[in-house]
Amino acid sequence: MPSKKAHVNSVTVSERAKRWYVAVNVAEERKEEPIPPPGPVVGLDRGLNSLAVVSDGTVLENPRVLRRYERKLRHLQRNLSRKRRGSSNRRRAREALARLHMRVANTRLDAIQKFTTMLAKTKPVIVLEDLDVKNMMGNHHLARAIADAAWGEMLRQLRYKTQWYGSALITADMWYPSTKRCSRCGHVKEEMPLGERVFRCEGCGLVSDRDLNAARNLAEWPGVARTLETPVEGGVQSTAEPLIQPPGESGTISLGRGLRRWM
Repeated sequence: MPSKKAHVNSVTVSERAKRWYVAVNVAEERKEEPIPPPGPVVGLDRGLNSLAVVSDGTVLENPRVLRRYERKLRHLQRNLSRKRRGSSNRRRAREALARLHMRVANTRLDAIQKFTTMLAKTKPVIVLEDLDVKNMMGNHHLARAIADAAWGEMLRQLRYKTQWYGSALITADMWYPSTKRCSRCGHVKEEMPLGERVFRCEGCGLVSDRDLNAARNLAEWPGVARTLETPVEGGVQSTAEPLIQPPGESGTISLGRGLRRWM
C-alpha cells in the first residue's frame, strides 16, 4: 500500500462464532469520480417475493435464508435451552447457534453486496421508494420477512457505493403511487392489495409483474430531474419498455448469482 496515498488508522481483531476477523481502518485520498451524465434513469423496487426489481427487468431473487434455516435455528435454540448453565455442553451449543446465525447473515449480505456493486457501477441514476421500514416492522405478519429481506442494509450499501462510483441515488417521495400507477398510461388504481402480484390496468390493459411495474414508475418519478444537479434535457429518461408480458418462469432468463431478467 503506497504510504503517500494511504495510511492505516487502526487495526481491530475480533472473534465471532469461533472465527477470527481483522478489520483494518485506512485513510486514503480517493480520486474524485466524474459526475456521470444524467441518464438513463432506472427505478429500483424493493420487495419480499424478490429482494429487488430494477426497471430494466433485472431481478434479485430473495434467497429467504432465514426461512431456509428456520427449523434448524429452532432446534439449536431448544438444544441450548436444555443445557446446564456454565457447562461445556452449553458453550458448544451456543457456539453452534452463533455459527448458524452468522451463515444466515453472510449469505444474505453476499447477495446484496454483489447486487448493489453492480447497480452503482453500471447505473448512472438509481431511484428507489422511501419506505417507512420502522413502521412496517410493527406489522407482525411482515416483520420477519422484512428483516430477512434486509431493506435497510441494501439502502446503506447503495448510499456509499454510489458515492464511490460517481452514480446518483435518488429517493422518491413516500406518497408517490409507484405500486398503484400504470407505468404505460399513468392511470392510478384505487387499491392494490399486497397479495396481488400481477398489475392489471383498467385504463390501457397493461398486464405486468407488480414489482416491475413499480420499478418502472420509479424511473419516471417527476422529481428526478429537479433532484439531479444537471437537469435532464427534455425530461426524465427511462428504460421502460412500452408493454410488459404477464409474469411467469417462461418470461424470464437466469443471470446467475440469484439474478434473473424479464425478457
